[in-house]
Formats: sequence, structure tokens, C-alpha cells
Amino acid sequence: ALTILYSDMRSMREALDYCDRRKGVGGADAPHDLSSVGPLPGEGQSSCPYLPLVAVALVSSDDPAEATTKAIEVIAARRDVIDRSAALRMLPATTPVQSVARSFLIPALIQGESQMRRLTIAAALLRAEYVELKHALTDAQIRSQS
Repeated sequence: ALTILYSDMRSMREALDYCDRRKGVGGADAPHDLSSVGPLPGEGQSSCPYLPLVAVALVSSDDPAEATTKAIEVIAARRDVIDRSAALRMLPATTPVQSVARSFLIPALIQGESQMRRLTIAAALLRAEYVELKHALTDAQIRSQS
């Protein structure tokens, strides 16, 4: 299906929509889950429906440079939900870092750092709530013993 949508019909949008439906995201107009960082380590390619599209993009052109550029466009289009490490491993070893830096790596690093900050803040708030509840429990226990 991806070969038909991407190679034959030349529609990356339709191919991405197909992958979105397989993932359960809901299409190109639906908001993406920014908290998702891709599958857990050890999960296979089948858990990320965008990786077959990257593979189709890599073989869609006779020119390897053009095919790599198209694959990078696919990766960049769904950088918030794609299995990042698997997608990068699929690119040819000769792919220069600067070709993926602006469209994929830098935004992915910024997103990862932002997520780390959000999680750190959430952990601190939960810790503060835990300490407050612990103090309240201790006070209640002291009062009940007196």
C-alpha cells in the first residue's frame, strides 16, 4: 500500500496519513502526541508504522541522493512519533550529518530536552506532594498517640 501511495501516486501526504491511521494518530490534521518518543528499545520495526515508509522512500528513486532526501523528509515529517534511532539506522552510512541536522536532529534534541524539563518539574511536584502527605500522616499519627 505504501509503495502505491508513495511511489506510484507520488503522494507523501497520503502515505503519511495511511501510516497515521496504522499508528492510531488520526491523520495529518490531528494533533500529534508530543510526549511519545517512539517505541521502547528492543521493540521491532513493526511497532513503528513510519519505518516502512522510510524504506519505500529510500528505494523510490534511481538517484540515491534524491531517495535519501525524500527519506529524510518522511523522518522529519513525523519526528515526534517515529522510532528515531531505527529511522537514522535506515539511512545510508554516507548520509552527511548536516543533511539531517536541521530538519530532524536539532528539533528532536530540543523536544527531548523540553520533555526532560517537563518530567523533572512533574517529578519535583510529585515529590513535594509526597513530602506534604508524609508530614500530614506523621502529624495525624502523633495526634492519635497522644
